[in-house]
Amino acid sequence: MEDDMDIDDLFGDGAGLPLPSQPPPKELFQRLDELRRSGCCQTIAWSKWGSIASIPADGAALEFRSLRCHPRDGTWSLSDPTIFAQSFPSPEGGLLQHLSWSPNGCDLAVVDAAGRVSILTIQTAMNKPSFSRSSQMDTLDELNAVVGSYWLNLLPVSQRPPLIHRQAVKSGTAYSYDMSQAVSIGPCHPNPQKSALINITASGVLRLLWPQGDAKWYETTSEIETIVSSDDLITHASICAEKTNTLLVAFATTTKQLRLVRVIIKWGNKAPDKEKPMAPAQIIINPQIMLRHLAVTNWMDGIESPDSFHMQPSMVALSHLTILPPSPDGPDGHSTLPTILTVRSHLPTSPSHYNQDTHSIVDRWELREAPQAMHPAFEQLNSRRSSAGTQPGSAVLLKKIDGFSVGKVIIAIESIAFDRILCVSYSDGSIEYRDRSTLSELFMDGGLDSFSHISQLGFSFDDDEPCLQVAMSPTSCSAVKLCTNGKLRWKAIAYQTGRVMAPADEAQYMAIVAGLAMSCSTAIMGSVSHDDLLAIARTSISLPTFRFDWLLEICRVLKFVVDYSEESHHDTLIRNPSIQLCLSIQNSLGFNGINATRDFGAKIAWIGLQTRNCVVLMTMASSMKIPDPEQQRKLSGLEDAEAVRILSGSVRWCFDLMAYLVDCLLHPADGSIFKALTDPSAQVDINEVNNRLQASHNMALHLLLSSATRGFLTVICRRLTHLDYIARKTMSVAAQNEAAVQQHQQQDPHGVNPPQISADLTAAYSCIATLTDRAIVPVRTFETLLAGLSSSIREAYASTDLVTASSATQQGAEKSRNGVEQAMLFGGALPEALIPALRHLFTSLLPSLRSDVEPSQLFFHNFDILAMGDDDDDDDDDRDHDASAAEHRPHGGARRGFIVDIFQRLPIALDPHGLASELQGQRWRRCARCAAVMEDVHSRKPAVAFLIMQQRRCFCGGYWLVLNENEMIA
Repeated sequence: MEDDMDIDDLFGDGAGLPLPSQPPPKELFQRLDELRRSGCCQTIAWSKWGSIASIPADGAALEFRSLRCHPRDGTWSLSDPTIFAQSFPSPEGGLLQHLSWSPNGCDLAVVDAAGRVSILTIQTAMNKPSFSRSSQMDTLDELNAVVGSYWLNLLPVSQRPPLIHRQAVKSGTAYSYDMSQAVSIGPCHPNPQKSALINITASGVLRLLWPQGDAKWYETTSEIETIVSSDDLITHASICAEKTNTLLVAFATTTKQLRLVRVIIKWGNKAPDKEKPMAPAQIIINPQIMLRHLAVTNWMDGIESPDSFHMQPSMVALSHLTILPPSPDGPDGHSTLPTILTVRSHLPTSPSHYNQDTHSIVDRWELREAPQAMHPAFEQLNSRRSSAGTQPGSAVLLKKIDGFSVGKVIIAIESIAFDRILCVSYSDGSIEYRDRSTLSELFMDGGLDSFSHISQLGFSFDDDEPCLQVAMSPTSCSAVKLCTNGKLRWKAIAYQTGRVMAPADEAQYMAIVAGLAMSCSTAIMGSVSHDDLLAIARTSISLPTFRFDWLLEICRVLKFVVDYSEESHHDTLIRNPSIQLCLSIQNSLGFNGINATRDFGAKIAWIGLQTRNCVVLMTMASSMKIPDPEQQRKLSGLEDAEAVRILSGSVRWCFDLMAYLVDCLLHPADGSIFKALTDPSAQVDINEVNNRLQASHNMALHLLLSSATRGFLTVICRRLTHLDYIARKTMSVAAQNEAAVQQHQQQDPHGVNPPQISADLTAAYSCIATLTDRAIVPVRTFETLLAGLSSSIREAYASTDLVTASSATQQGAEKSRNGVEQAMLFGGALPEALIPALRHLFTSLLPSLRSDVEPSQLFFHNFDILAMGDDDDDDDDDRDHDASAAEHRPHGGARRGFIVDIFQRLPIALDPHGLASELQGQRWRRCARCAAVMEDVHSRKPAVAFLIMQQRRCFCGGYWLVLNENEMIA
């Protein structure tokens, strides 16, 4: 019998006992005490623009960071902190303890422990704030401590609010997207670009801070609660907007009362005149605040036993109070009601590893209206009188509904996705997404037919490092966490279900593409930074087709139009922001570092974005009119020597681009790539041509065939022709004036000389004229090529099945043509329908151009100013040139010791350490998205300042980071 005994019967199944959990760190106890004392103690905040502000441990300064793409290898991470410690009050009034960004993304409220408020404004760079309101004007009083803070929603600029992508529903092999309008509710500042700040103090005072048209901040107050003892002090407060253009204020007192107040703001400004609209800066307001108490309850109501766990000392103190505004997208199509959430958390007091009972309880109350019935005695009283009584109005009450509990400590809870989803953060580093109505967690349940958030597709946070605070990104797809060691750490949501290998996992692959496209489209429609989504997209799916498919899906969700083949003036093209958005995403996804070669699609985007920027600069310089008091007239930007000098860099860059494109067509790296196109009798295999173009990174055909980039090139030719005309006219008039002055001095040596054109302006235009004369490809020749190619493409489109005589199919043809244009713009395959246009290009247009171009100039020209990042081995060894001469062909870029200032289009020499060697002491801006660089230049000249103002954001649409002195990396 002993032989039959199994060892597992004696000692069990062999499974090891679980190790006891680690006790909570002491920093968590301190953080929970802070949350219980005040509802405003958030020391990390992530703005709509992408700037991350934080208060260090000493509480005496601010640190600004940003998510940025590293120029070395294209990876995304947090930038180093930029410390801002100017003009904050002395620590005697309390340390800085709360941060809150406005919905416009540029105003930051900084609150200290005494309730004094400073407001900082960001204008050009995310780490370069300036004071717009100093807290020195606020009085020092502990009762003024802020326990609740809220920025008003922005006034919609247009009558058409943005769309919300609520849900993706599978329809066949593709997804359709349910959409609704995001209506801005609640009172709004009359200026659509400004918001107002509301603070609730511990003494029950509501403070309204608002900016006037002169950019100065003003204040008005109103008492919402009379404080007669310390039991009446307010500990937590939360504010939300309501449908009736009012605010709802929920606040908790030390006596465990939960009160609700309605706030009405009357701005006191003049009614807008539709015929003569007033400029936002001219709007003068004088707001008044009116209050109405709605309901009161006790947030400890519902506890059955006084001896229960809920009555422990740690559970009778709130750590969070949040009021959620009504949402139009509730269950069963009904709108949700305003909801109050409270959080109570418990931490064990014993340092033992055992019996670590950690809990958080979330309670909910809904704001409901109930009709009030008149007492029968009053009805009898009214029956004896001739006048009829009025029915009382509805009563407002707080109805407690089911909440939830969890065995973790909640350190943050906020609503996202237009208040449809709750994002709950825990002290163990985990983050959950929960449905606002049911409070159920959003899991991947295996169904791909419909979803509302990417967390339902297998995306989640895999971080297990404990943290004390969390700030979600504008897209709510990544977070910055304050760890127990006091350091900030960025963590993005990631795909956790395994590696997707299409076409084996085609259904899952298409769902991920649709989910990320819906998240990015929602961010674009909300005008918030989506840089973290670019970082997620780079690492989520490694399939080579993912980036292309994602771009196409974004365009389909947002209904972007990139077909401009029928447009001749190109005004709509230049003003179309969707082109910039698409090219910016495309460029970011294919950027691998300034020393690495960009992928095929990123090259197209890089050139397209810079060409568009050159068009904008030249157009703005020629169209702006600047008042000149001395000459008593308005001067054009082209009459300023410094502005013209800056434009000369763009002129040089454009001429190099035209030469580069012609060189790629006449002397491709793959000598046989265009052989079939040059022979009219040969049959063209368009698939082979596409494969060879991709392999050799020759994107010249895509830039010329895509109507968007071809339109930019056409406008560039017209602007260059215009500048050349003005340059020669200026030089001619300057020569005539100089001759007239000399003649006048001979006739009247003591007389007043006639007005002259300045020597600086003449020299600037002389530079442009010289660039035009020395251009390898003449402007007229290149413009003729573009015009002939555009005509051939229109004929090719007309001769295919894309266009028919039926108006019903005309819309379908335009949609199909737009799809073809999108594919070419994003680096996809050239369509077979354009083979006739390609034959015309290589058999007629290019031979005509060849006679006006000197091949040796193309061969020996240095194209480094284009900053393509081409490798010598890729571009030279296989070129259709002499092999020995190819070794000496000039190339360069960042790896050759310089980078390019994308504003002035000048090379910046770098020393061996990667610093700007020629301009020591200068400060630079670097784009957080594409890593482009420009000098942080300032000018008192109106024309130059206007051009610099056009560079408030990078040409790719990303935001700038100002680098420290003598540094080139943020």
